[in-house]
Amino acid sequence: MDGLVLVDKPCGPTSQQISAWVSEIAGNKTCHCGTLDPYATGVLPILVGKAVKMQEFLQEHDKEYIAAIRFGQAPAPADISKVLNEFVGKVYQKPPKMSAVAKRTRVRKVYDARLLELNKDTALVQICCEHGFYVRKLADDIGKVLGTKAELVALRRTRVNGFHEKECMTLTSLKDAKETGRLEKAVLSVEEAARSMAKAFLKESAVQNVSMGAPLYAPGVEKYAGWFPKGAPLAYMRGEKLVGIGVTLMESHEAKEKRTGIIAKTRKVMVAK
Repeated sequence: MDGLVLVDKPCGPTSQQISAWVSEIAGNKTCHCGTLDPYATGVLPILVGKAVKMQEFLQEHDKEYIAAIRFGQAPAPADISKVLNEFVGKVYQKPPKMSAVAKRTRVRKVYDARLLELNKDTALVQICCEHGFYVRKLADDIGKVLGTKAELVALRRTRVNGFHEKECMTLTSLKDAKETGRLEKAVLSVEEAARSMAKAFLKESAVQNVSMGAPLYAPGVEKYAGWFPKGAPLAYMRGEKLVGIGVTLMESHEAKEKRTGIIAKTRKVMVAK
């Protein structure tokens, strides 16, 4: 049982607890990709079996959230929208005290922030952002700009890069799938776990080499799919099978023109050596 389970995390348990419960159900090792705070709900990708090798490449995806922010004094919708627009772009943040990371200021990108609804003193806001962005801190900052107290009262993650909430399943439905012999159908393949990565389709000779941990050389690639920058993960494919994952040494347009030399350093091998 190897692959990806997209769990619709409930409010209450930690992400680690959810991962442990999936491990118990699947009967295999697991790890989660991108922590959700206990009070938050929504998309929590859980890697199962040999797919745990992919964790480092699925941690830093962009995220989408729906946040409920309650204000001490309800601002006008136009004022909320104006402030949200000011937070689009590069944002300097210091993680909140309750977070488990170092409390130092860092820069994260907000791609979009918009008001969906305002009901009395509570606003529903949609945020699309870079990994590691704290929506709780954003709520507090919005209140400071508007001159009133602002508190994050609910948070749901609706998307993690290419993984959407509509694909998620509850722990109860996952347990039911096991008890009715449908668990394998509930676990997405390792290839699906790599769906958002750019891909290099390999020749057979290259498969043998990278499966021993060798770098990916230009002559070993039949074709590429997707754009990638330097330093990005690159999924090695042989047909429809995921062979491994490397980290690129150049941008995609350079790689496509290259006839010799190394394209990517192999980081993970997904096939038997």
